[in-house]
Amino acid sequence: MPTEVEYIHRDNIVEKPFYVDKIVEREVFVPVDKIVEVPVERVVERPIEQWIERPVPVEKIIEKIIEVPYEVPIYKNIEVVVEQPVYIENIIEKPVPFEKVIEKEI
Repeated sequence: MPTEVEYIHRDNIVEKPFYVDKIVEREVFVPVDKIVEVPVERVVERPIEQWIERPVPVEKIIEKIIEVPYEVPIYKNIEVVVEQPVYIENIIEKPVPFEKVIEKEI
């Protein structure tokens, strides 16, 4: 038996896509608004403090402490029994007669 092995090389072609970016440059004219700022004269009024001396009446304030009674609520815990219904299913079966007609060929 021969110990030599012959290898035959074959090219296996696998198509793989290759992506290339195609850049297209176009000049697009966009209308642009040109704003020209024109300085306008503004008049700003600034108030000036004027002191006028007048006699002012002085009020005498008298403080009095008055004790007024008010109610203080006292809370007590009271047990309230609330009954909740418990539903029990009681199924009563009543036989109802009905006619069942079976037709047979003779």
